[in-house]
Amino acid sequence: EAMECAASLDVLKLRKLIAQQRYEQGTQLLEGVVAMLTKMI
Repeated sequence: EAMECAASLDVLKLRKLIAQQRYEQGTQLLEGVVAMLTKMI
């Protein structure tokens, strides 16, 4: 589901509905979530 969230962030950025800073914060957060989940497997 994290990948779907990343795709949603990409769409929001492309449509200029979120600021660059918010996009970067979101992608960093998702990278952390993915890192934690992959360590659990």
